[in-house]
Amino acid sequence: MDITGLCPPDIGTQPPVREFLRELLLNGNGGLVFPNSFVEWGSVEALRRTRPSVLVAHFGTRNKPKLFTSLAVFENQEKASPALDEEDLAGSAVDAEMLAYYVWLAAGRFPEYYARTACLCFGEDLPEVYVVGPPEFPLLRVSEPLRFEEVSNILGSWLS
Repeated sequence: MDITGLCPPDIGTQPPVREFLRELLLNGNGGLVFPNSFVEWGSVEALRRTRPSVLVAHFGTRNKPKLFTSLAVFENQEKASPALDEEDLAGSAVDAEMLAYYVWLAAGRFPEYYARTACLCFGEDLPEVYVVGPPEFPLLRVSEPLRFEEVSNILGSWLS
């Protein structure tokens, strides 16, 4: 992918710098940060611009940083280390929780969402759901485990 058009002229005309930025954005350590941040930004922009009744955001799983690669100098981990990539499920869950919380906070800035917005974070193969919402949100009052269908029914009733 050629990113010349996305770069300022002084960077776009320097092939080594331009290639470094392309690699950073598409591979290696840049891949740990940008996709999920983009999902968070896109979600906030969707709330701001279109004011949907329901917003679904899907955050991805990042890889664990490899030993002996540097996050500070943004090395491409695939080239810097021959070790196989390993998913960082725990770190990805924390990232998703924080970014989803930022989306929820952003929604509270708009009158139609203020005190009427809930955030649910589901993780594949996880037995729990992270829930943030107003005090009257019905899932905050549940003390017993629920099946997915029950969660869906509660959400449908709350949205109607």
